[in-house]
Amino acid sequence: MDYNSLKKMVYRPLIPKPDNFTPKERTPWGGIKIPQKYKKWLNLPKDLIVGESWEISGHPTFPSKFILPDRNEKSEITLPELLQLFPKEILGETLVAKFNHQIPIMIKLLDATKNLSVQVHPDDGYIHLSPSETGKTEAWYIVEAEPGCGLYLGIRENVTPVQLRKALERGEDISIYLNFVPVHAGEMYFIAAGTIHAIGKGVTLIEPQQTSQITYRFWDWNHRYNEKGEFKAK
Repeated sequence: MDYNSLKKMVYRPLIPKPDNFTPKERTPWGGIKIPQKYKKWLNLPKDLIVGESWEISGHPTFPSKFILPDRNEKSEITLPELLQLFPKEILGETLVAKFNHQIPIMIKLLDATKNLSVQVHPDDGYIHLSPSETGKTEAWYIVEAEPGCGLYLGIRENVTPVQLRKALERGEDISIYLNFVPVHAGEMYFIAAGTIHAIGKGVTLIEPQQTSQITYRFWDWNHRYNEKGEFKAK
């Protein structure tokens, strides 16, 4: 498809491909709700495990892709490629001036059948970020949650850094030192950068976040990973 035809298309609603899924090896805690409930029109295998669907993404790891008709055949173009060609048309002049050709946010749909790792993200002022990197503040909109399920948000009052470090060194269950917040469908939570957090099992949510993959895994329920960073089942 030529440049002018593409330019006409960016002025219309751009609907990304709906199957931008992470592989099971990357998100082994996923379930079947995303392919069988929220993407059921795709008629995917009933045993397909999906932890994350990157709904809007300009990140090179899993960029959103768009199908473009071209000479009676279907071709694809990624969101980063479109942003290189038409940054102002997609983002507007203000965001282009601030973020260059990068979309500053991404949106994921997550389905957790197991507790996710306890993580913390840096903010934009973190001194070890490169000029092209940002911190990561995110939010969680609860789509559904099984009874009694929730989120881990921040360290409990009166828990000291020394106490937490010793528990980690001993391989203890540190979730007892974290605030557990039961959740219900329709609730929204803002996760400021620097907040220790984890998504609990039985929660399905939408996650808007800054376009950053800088994540520090604080603790992961004593799971083990191989040399590629992939989860090793016990």
